[in-house]
Amino acid sequence: MSRISRDLTKLSQEEIQNLDVSNVASYNVEALKNYIIPSGFDLDKVDEDGMTLLHYCCERGFKTHVFHLLKNGVDKNIADNSGKKPIDYVNVDHPKQYARSKHRAIYKMLVD
Repeated sequence: MSRISRDLTKLSQEEIQNLDVSNVASYNVEALKNYIIPSGFDLDKVDEDGMTLLHYCCERGFKTHVFHLLKNGVDKNIADNSGKKPIDYVNVDHPKQYARSKHRAIYKMLVD
């Protein structure tokens, strides 16, 4: 178990609910699957910029996170304060090949 997952085991459901959206996006996928989602964390929660967990995961190229969020019914059409939806943060032309392939996979998940 990673350090991040162990840290989450010490939190109550209420404390998990109060986590910052951008920080939640930084947890590994096991933490997302085993602690964040089962805790009842509002997966469509927005931060002060209007960004959701899906916005951050798309921006960061977290393909597996995006898969699990979509599987758990997140709203992929929420626009942030600048009017951008999660798909607008997907960089299918990323300069690095590895990142570009992850972003293209995310794009496909969002449009299918």
